[in-house]
Amino acid sequence: TGPTPQGRIDPARGRPSPHTGLDGAFRLGGFGRSPGHTKIAESDRERLSPRHGRMARNDDVARGKLYFFLFCTVFLGAFVGGLSGGAGVDVFLAAVLGISILLLIGINTYIVVLWADPQDQSASYWLTSLVVFSLVVAEGAVLGLPLDVANNQDIGCSAGTSTDVCGGLDMYIYWQVIGCLVFILAVFAIPVAIFQYEAYDDPMIRERRGKGNDNRQAFCVAMCYEMVLLAIVFLTLGLMWNFLGTSEIPVTELKASIAEMSDVIYVTTPSAVAAKDSYSMELTQAERVGSNTVNSKDSTIDLPCSFAIYIMALTGFVGWFGFVVFGGVGIAAMPLTLINNYIDRPKIMTREEVAGEKLRIQEKTAELIQLGVDMKQERAAWWGGTHSWNERRKQKREDRTNVNQLKQMVYILEHELDMLLVCEGKAQNYNPLYPFICLIVGSVCFLISFLWILQIILYMVVDPPATPFLNAYFLALDGFFSLFGVLSVALFSFYLHACVIVGLFKVGVRFFCITLHPMRYGKTLMNSFLFNSSVIVLCAIPVVQFCTYAFDGYARYTTISTLLGVQVKYLKFLSIFFENNIFVYIILVLALLSSVYLSYYHRDKSAEAKQLKAKMKGIKKGGCC
Repeated sequence: TGPTPQGRIDPARGRPSPHTGLDGAFRLGGFGRSPGHTKIAESDRERLSPRHGRMARNDDVARGKLYFFLFCTVFLGAFVGGLSGGAGVDVFLAAVLGISILLLIGINTYIVVLWADPQDQSASYWLTSLVVFSLVVAEGAVLGLPLDVANNQDIGCSAGTSTDVCGGLDMYIYWQVIGCLVFILAVFAIPVAIFQYEAYDDPMIRERRGKGNDNRQAFCVAMCYEMVLLAIVFLTLGLMWNFLGTSEIPVTELKASIAEMSDVIYVTTPSAVAAKDSYSMELTQAERVGSNTVNSKDSTIDLPCSFAIYIMALTGFVGWFGFVVFGGVGIAAMPLTLINNYIDRPKIMTREEVAGEKLRIQEKTAELIQLGVDMKQERAAWWGGTHSWNERRKQKREDRTNVNQLKQMVYILEHELDMLLVCEGKAQNYNPLYPFICLIVGSVCFLISFLWILQIILYMVVDPPATPFLNAYFLALDGFFSLFGVLSVALFSFYLHACVIVGLFKVGVRFFCITLHPMRYGKTLMNSFLFNSSVIVLCAIPVVQFCTYAFDGYARYTTISTLLGVQVKYLKFLSIFFENNIFVYIILVLALLSSVYLSYYHRDKSAEAKQLKAKMKGIKKGGCC
């Protein structure tokens, strides 16, 4: 037989091959078979059936889980063996550290993949990996404080003396690595990714770079911006480290005359009280006489700061300005937002109410679409003309504010649509227990925020502290079980870091000077991940420093207490802010004011499209100035 129009001759069987030609593709797709052709063999039918495809996918998933489990086991064994056998770290502490790293990587990867928008074409593997790595570094910095507490439970640990209560982990190297990673991510890696991502939408870049914005052009533009940023950063860092890189640590000098103390008889055997407490001595009569001949004077010791520690200090100092604003608002916004999710939970609506809400959302959607089209046309018309550098700068600021208002209106409208779909019973993946979970978690968060405010007032603002408060609570927990105090420090530290993100969202919704980057399940764009990751990374060191000040009674033997609580605190110029508790007062005032404001105005109100249109017309008539 010769070849047929449906396919080519199968030399082995002398008939058209089922795997070639259009007809073969037709039959392989499961749509049937053409007349005159032999039917597919049973083995091929089983292999090509949908059931077999599902089984193959299940096998691939099972194989992937097995490989992941083997990787985690090998990594954990090598990690624990390397730290305990090579560096002399306590086995339990090394195991906890290894498991924590794996959990952070797994949880952050799951969140980023699950919350990412599948239609975001700018997302890539290296951007996803960058976001995950940034979150792991930031969380590793925050959780480093409880790790430092568990590693250094005695004064001899931080002094390098090996005791039974020391973990053996060199926390000085740990904090130096964390500080350098935070600096690299905040100054180089994340800014380059953001510049490249935003390069596709900048009209000035389109004008200079010609038609189209491929990856190479966007990367070149991003590196140009990054070179300018690096020049400014390293110039500032070098000058400040050269002239201000010294810590002026306050001390008390004690001076005594040998002639006046010649008649003083010293005892070399400690008293009974001194034998019980090596840090306090009961003075004898001769020692009291000797103490009266000693003169004291307040002085300072100049201690040079290493470049790595100064990088950590200056990066944290920049992050403090974001932390006091977002953290202060977040302490109040975290519990109130969760509780309001229960108060504003979806209610049962009548058909008339549903129809009216649908009509309102449709009209609002059409209005916002037209507003976006008008905004785009006016921007294109303005940027097509010739303007001075100052006019371009002001117009760019106005455009950013207008876009932020439009994004806020779209964000609130999408939330209203989601609530309407829940009321209609058409929402996907909605858990009816979600409002009640928010109520329970919000109540717990309210208690933690209240305790944080009390700790700030009673221990950090009042001088001398009225009470150790949470420090005494942590010490009491350690007396019951040593890990309870460490876990409590981790809870309060991580909660404060989470408040930064909640405060960032709340400020972005209420104030249009900051671009809104919401995190929504399955709808989060990569630029939102990058922006929020940059804020999380920058605020990691301030969170650790703030917790070190708040819990210095409990974490008094830690390495980070020596670095941030002493050396960084008394650095030239930076000591003005830290010694006078300027940042502490700001975060306390913002937390109290936000509590009152958000309690009264607890719903996010959408901006008015008519006001934005009028504003745009006014700018168009009067110019950007």
